[in-house]
Amino acid sequence: TMEAMPTALRRLERATRQARWRAPTFAVRAEQVELLDGPHAFQEAVVRGVKQAKARVAVASLYVGIESKLVDEVYLALEQRTKDGSKLDVAVLVDGWRATRPTRDVDGRWTSTARKLAEHLQPKPWEEKHRKVRVGLYQTPAMRGLARKLLPPRYKEVVGVHHVKAFVFDDDVLITGANLSHDYFTARQDRYLHLRNAKPVADHMAKLLDAVMDLSYPLQADGSLGNIPCGIDPHQQPKEFKNHFNDTVGAIATAQGPALEHAPDADTYVIPTFQMGQFDLRQDEEYTKAVISMAEPGSQLRLASAYLNLAKSYELCMAKAVQNGVDLSFLTASPQANGFFGAKGPAGYIPRAYSILEERLYQRLKCHIWEYSRPGWQFHGKGLWYIPPNQRTPVLTSIGSPNFGYRSIRRDMECQLYLFTRNSNLRKTLHEEMEHLHQHAKAIDPTDFQHEGRRSGPMARAAMNLIRHYL
Repeated sequence: TMEAMPTALRRLERATRQARWRAPTFAVRAEQVELLDGPHAFQEAVVRGVKQAKARVAVASLYVGIESKLVDEVYLALEQRTKDGSKLDVAVLVDGWRATRPTRDVDGRWTSTARKLAEHLQPKPWEEKHRKVRVGLYQTPAMRGLARKLLPPRYKEVVGVHHVKAFVFDDDVLITGANLSHDYFTARQDRYLHLRNAKPVADHMAKLLDAVMDLSYPLQADGSLGNIPCGIDPHQQPKEFKNHFNDTVGAIATAQGPALEHAPDADTYVIPTFQMGQFDLRQDEEYTKAVISMAEPGSQLRLASAYLNLAKSYELCMAKAVQNGVDLSFLTASPQANGFFGAKGPAGYIPRAYSILEERLYQRLKCHIWEYSRPGWQFHGKGLWYIPPNQRTPVLTSIGSPNFGYRSIRRDMECQLYLFTRNSNLRKTLHEEMEHLHQHAKAIDPTDFQHEGRRSGPMARAAMNLIRHYL
């Protein structure tokens, strides 16, 4: 079936044959793929997925918000499903630092994701045997010693978080860069790929999340954290933890799927990738570099990232691509559409800092930059689209949690899905999704960087030097 594959996929298969963390390729059909267009559709898909699942629900997010009725619908749907007598297996995986950060809820009470999940989901001791509900809080071993004891929760997240946003409902998979919170359900634009009836892909994702659950602190009914199921504590035994992580999660991330020969009618292929740079598990990075490097002269490579702080290794690949005649463009948040816009204290300088990084990138790469600017909205979309020479529609896109930044490859746990298709309808859909995001964007020219709100004072430059390695 190599011949039936899209050319871009054949080139990627060749480029990654020797990759240390080779990812599986799954064959699907175009009609199984749906791209959601915005926050409301995302919220509805999650609630519907939870309500309709028969066998399993797996939810992975940085955190679950606690601030609105829309988020409450997710909690209530999960709670209802764990009590309705069905044999549903429910797993929720969140970041251990972010989920324990104290936050005020709708009524102004102090609480946290962990506490709220415990209230809604954790079984009372006498119900234990009837329900299969697990909540895991992943904590990076990079936060150790005194810092772990003394730093406030918000600052602990700086060293690395569980950043994956992936959902499994029976045999459906939903991959996105959006978290489960009010902003992401209302006016923070991301990207969302819903894959239906794709059992091999759903099994793969569920196994991955399960393996990370096994390395996470289980949430107890009283909101406290229990002992890690695998028996290795990340803070007490960081080295053993890293090895065990790579032996288990790494093995699943590289486990090959069903042979593609068994899918003669496939016109679309997906490759799920995983990244945990702290442990040198660099699968997503290998694939991203391979995709950029295989872009042909005269092709278009369009990238989206809310935070344009490119990792050096990616920028080098992109510079080469531009030299080879690839038309490269970026879609990013304007300072007003940056998630930190209007923040109090030093964080308020972050949008300006990103503007400095963006200007420098513009000068170095000589590429096109588009800024998403939509009143009242923030931009959080990420991923890439590849359009072959002399063609109008993409044959490839990637959707997931990585931002192409230093943080994505070094600090955080990330997950992404690469999708290749030769189906003209799906290619048209990919094109429409790309255009839909660009319709709220304007092309940047050098004079834009001189505007008042972007001037780089000492504080903005200090913020830039800091975020270069941390955000």
